[in-house]
Amino acid sequence: ERESVLGGASLGSSDARSRGRLVDANERARQQTQVIRGALEVAQDTEQVALDITAELGRNRETIASIRGHISETSSTLGTARTLIASMQKREVQQKAILTFVAVILLGSISTVVYYSVAK
Repeated sequence: ERESVLGGASLGSSDARSRGRLVDANERARQQTQVIRGALEVAQDTEQVALDITAELGRNRETIASIRGHISETSSTLGTARTLIASMQKREVQQKAILTFVAVILLGSISTVVYYSVAK
């Protein structure tokens, strides 16, 4: 009688259904926990890659700054070299002019000496 009042037969099947739902809920929770753990691992890996990239970019920035410094020094040295070469070319032209003038004077002197030597 008690079973009929309390629904004893149906109570047992209700417990089984409740347990089945609980087992299903636990299984879904376990699967979701594993998905979350996997996502967390991917996030940590992504963070590590980002940190590595940031460090590499920092090293590249330092390298670029160093190269800029070398380029600046090279540019300055190149400007000095151009000035020096221009000065050397100017001196070369001056020396050729002086040499030509001396050669003309020398030829004139030799011609004058030969002329008076032959004329006497």
